[in-house]
Amino acid sequence: MFDRSTWSESSGVSDAALSGAEGTFFSFSFWLVQALALTGRRKEAKELFEALLNYASPLGLYGEEMARAIGSHLGNFPQALTHAALIQAMPALRDTPDRRDLETASA
Repeated sequence: MFDRSTWSESSGVSDAALSGAEGTFFSFSFWLVQALALTGRRKEAKELFEALLNYASPLGLYGEEMARAIGSHLGNFPQALTHAALIQAMPALRDTPDRRDLETASA
């Protein structure tokens, strides 16, 4: 998941917007897992995916956002979009080889 500087740089969200009650958007984080995997950065994708799994509620559910400072789910709970993004990330992570494996095979 992202810290303030990454959110600001990658999404165009201002620091002023981040100082409010907004949290880390779970769907965005799971989409990042999928993008990392599909671009051959499987190790990074796996590390992020495993870190995100630790934020699930005791029932394995996710809200819309996470307030990392206090470890609390924010927004709609449970959030279907978050769970759809999680489900989409799993096959991308499972089925995509790491870029280093591709480079070794083509050498």
